[in-house]
Amino acid sequence: MIAVNSYFSGAGLFDIGLSLAGLEIKQSFEIDSVCCETQRNNFTHEVKECDITKKLVFDELKSDVMVATYPCTKYSTAANLHGTRTGDDLFLHFFRHIAMQRPEIYVVENVPGMKKFPVVMEAMSKLPDYYVSVFCPVQTEKFLPQRRDRLILIGSRKYFLWREPESTNRIKLKDDIAPTCVAHYSKDRGTRLVKDKFHSKGLRPYTTTEYARLQGVPDWFHFAGNDSQVYRQIGNGVPVVFGEWIGREIKRYFGR
Repeated sequence: MIAVNSYFSGAGLFDIGLSLAGLEIKQSFEIDSVCCETQRNNFTHEVKECDITKKLVFDELKSDVMVATYPCTKYSTAANLHGTRTGDDLFLHFFRHIAMQRPEIYVVENVPGMKKFPVVMEAMSKLPDYYVSVFCPVQTEKFLPQRRDRLILIGSRKYFLWREPESTNRIKLKDDIAPTCVAHYSKDRGTRLVKDKFHSKGLRPYTTTEYARLQGVPDWFHFAGNDSQVYRQIGNGVPVVFGEWIGREIKRYFGR
């Protein structure tokens, strides 16, 4: 089995996709206690609640693949509105894990805005002895009824022709496509409303189930916490289909 360690894993949405593709999550590392509870409700691997900036590299199990979905808030276009598009140093803590553990493959997921930070891109794409491919933008709307562009970076010890994700027949909404799922929905649900003739005002917020489906989360997946915490976990997550795509490509790399 191909073993994966997941860093900044949130509620584990990307890990759902990797698991569905047939990879084995060995350990995940996340600082948020509610996200960790969600993971423990749905996975059997070891979930470490910790601050990765303070965690020693060799305290963890070895893995074939290391995946990082570190927070994107300071790389995003929206951060320009608040003057917070400054980047941060969390990428360096994944960098030191790669540099010391030397996995066969590492994967980074973030917003396309990460490309605006040359230091981050240099660190993630110029590691000696790794061949790196960058897919940007990967468009969620090719798979799910949600507008969401992402950056996927894959580094491997051997040269490999990674394939781009193929578009699928996505489920269509009456309004064709939804705006990007965001964590802020947990605080202001009036920003994204659904037409509902059975509702007294004809409009209502997405339910947590509907919001999760926009990210490709299967209905059997159970989120911990209250509704606000669930919306936040979903908005901060990675579309499940991206994990499936990467997982299938990793299996192809290993000849599985």
